[in-house]
Amino acid sequence: MKMIRCCVAVLAVALCAFAGAENVVAQVDDEAPTTKVGSMSASFFSKDLHIALIRPAPIPNLHPGVVNRLRIITPPPARDLKTIYQLIGLVHIDGPAMALEYARLRTATSLPTRWHFDDLPDEYEVVSQKQLPDMPAFNLPDYDSQTWLGTKDTPTRWGFLGVLSDAGFKQGGFTEPTVAPLPKGKDYVSAYEVIRWTFREENQIVRNKQGRMIPMPPRRTVQQIREVVYPDGTYSRKELISKPAPNLPNTRWSGDYFF
Repeated sequence: MKMIRCCVAVLAVALCAFAGAENVVAQVDDEAPTTKVGSMSASFFSKDLHIALIRPAPIPNLHPGVVNRLRIITPPPARDLKTIYQLIGLVHIDGPAMALEYARLRTATSLPTRWHFDDLPDEYEVVSQKQLPDMPAFNLPDYDSQTWLGTKDTPTRWGFLGVLSDAGFKQGGFTEPTVAPLPKGKDYVSAYEVIRWTFREENQIVRNKQGRMIPMPPRRTVQQIREVVYPDGTYSRKELISKPAPNLPNTRWSGDYFF
């Protein structure tokens, strides 16, 4: 057992050295060494905000469910970024464009799977094909749209992660996001109201008479939401409309990356 622990320790040191000092990021608690594989960026970041995309080193006995994650490096202390609420006070929203970009941070497909939002639902913005070039990836590796939207030899997977054809977007009654400033209040300089459509897929499990848990087909819905974004990053969300995802030609709604 001591021999195994010794080998693990040696391997960890070797991996850190191989990655280079500039790629080894600040550790959290007593985790295994991690390697920086990228840096997140956005127009609303404050000057001293540095968020790294990190990957745990492949050390034996590391939980297989560990995946890439986001970590706030500065301002200290280092901590994993798991909710948009952690960004309050670390960003500056100045104008409608920044407000929409900030709201889209919550639904971006380029963020790691460990990015979650406390009481906020996991959802994707409903967008048309022509809107894709305007969707921010925050300098993080995203799925190649041609891989899942199709090519000349493979069919397009409309509905995947909320992306629709231009015709399907119009037929479904969806509209592009709108952003409007809210009247100034005594407690804040200004705020912005974002109205947009999102898609959500929720797994359903029921218990049969024998007490077994039986998986059911996922529930797929679309909702029009109202988001309020404040200059310091304070955020709120409210559903205005919620309904089943509509049946559209050549469309298969799905929020699953692996299908």
